[in-house]
Amino acid sequence: GVHGAPFAADVETLVGERKGSHGAGTLALPGGHLEPGEGWAECAARELAEETGIETPVDAWRCAFVSNDPMQNGHKHYITIFMECDARLLPGGIAAIPEPKNLEPHKCNGWSWRELPSLCAEPRDRFFM
Repeated sequence: GVHGAPFAADVETLVGERKGSHGAGTLALPGGHLEPGEGWAECAARELAEETGIETPVDAWRCAFVSNDPMQNGHKHYITIFMECDARLLPGGIAAIPEPKNLEPHKCNGWSWRELPSLCAEPRDRFFM
């Protein structure tokens, strides 16, 4: 899947608390699966808009890193593409980013901007990746 992390002033990222049976209670970035023929940046922009209502131009996204994620005792294997968007480069800059809306309340308890040091202080098992 593709996960998007729009950064605000390089010190915050948008995270949500997962809801439901798969990863409930863990923190996650907006994201999801690629649609057929969709590019990574297109997917990141689409997923962010679908989940939070925040619209971003496709060309504002870049690949941050790729992780190799075997899961469920080897029964599933994901390649996860982490995309980032520097909010300072968006039209109107950081000030133009609206507050995130929880547009998928059946999947997420809500979105919040978190400073990176506060995320680093979270236990590793608190993250869904």
